Amino acid sequence: MNKEGRKVPIANILHMFKYIWDKAEAVDTTLMSNEDNFESTDIVCSLFLDNIKDIIKVGFYREYNLHNDELSGIKGKVDFKNSLNRMSFKNAKAFCDYNEFEINNPINQIIKTTAFRLYNLADISEFHKKELLQILLYLNQVDIISLRAKSFDISYNRNNHYVYFLILICKLIFDFTMLSEDLGIYKFMDIVDDDDRMEKVFELFVYKFYKYHLNDYKVGEQKQLKWQLNGGDRKWIPTMKVDTLVHNEDETIIIDTKYYTNFFNTINHQNDEVKKFHSHNLYQMFSYMSNVESHGTNIKGVLLYPMPYNEQQVDENYTTKIINNDRIVDANLQIKTINLSLRWNLVEQELLKVIRA
Repeated sequence: MNKEGRKVPIANILHMFKYIWDKAEAVDTTLMSNEDNFESTDIVCSLFLDNIKDIIKVGFYREYNLHNDELSGIKGKVDFKNSLNRMSFKNAKAFCDYNEFEINNPINQIIKTTAFRLYNLADISEFHKKELLQILLYLNQVDIISLRAKSFDISYNRNNHYVYFLILICKLIFDFTMLSEDLGIYKFMDIVDDDDRMEKVFELFVYKFYKYHLNDYKVGEQKQLKWQLNGGDRKWIPTMKVDTLVHNEDETIIIDTKYYTNFFNTINHQNDEVKKFHSHNLYQMFSYMSNVESHGTNIKGVLLYPMPYNEQQVDENYTTKIINNDRIVDANLQIKTINLSLRWNLVEQELLKVIRA
């Protein structure tokens, strides 16, 4: 996809991830300025390099690795079985089991492989290549590995927790990059083209964003609601969970994120195409509002969509009364699009308006 056709600038994707990572203030926003030029390699590479510099100050993580080698002297514990089988003693040698405090471990292998992947990006700048080459030389004793998703299943402890954020960045780069047709060259792929992946990213981001900013509300994720039903066998009743639930003493707000651009149904009516909101999304939201344990006297349901390629903006507000917990309450239904390609400060303002307006 060309730069102009992208739905979301790479800088804004990184802003979303800084909330998901609970690092809203840890990412240098100068790397992701509002004058975003869509140069994903520069932004992501700078993010990686800036954080690896902090690791260098502390020192790359080392851990003890067990070795079994034939040595001229004794080191650690003698492996008598191997030594006898291979007649090492006759040559004044012995096989030994010993531990070495080494830099070559899975964590640093991920870091070096990520640096190598960035170095081989098709459009990496010469400036970043020089910095990445220094990292690769610094880690010359570390193996480059074939990264897989399971490579990032790291067990963290008090000795290696300081690399956690950098490994998250490495995982993001792993997800962002793919081999191009040119052997050994990587290119960036657009994560926003994967609606299934972005649906999860968008949902988690919205929850984390509100949790961070709404100090005067309680914010919950994947809150399970109880059906207001009596009698019958409840095992047949499906689970009802809302994406994000926001409430204080005065109001309850249900936010349901939908990451797909075609949020209208198009039907033919008397030879004319008529657009309607998806009915199942509306039914779902009204079910949430009817069954939520409400706080205060007002209930608000928000269907939140990303703005599609055609930039069709929607901001509709409907008022009604619903029956909630055997009482009639005022309710508001809002259907709104968020343009994730705007300057990030405007994206944040729009999200806060959903609650504050």
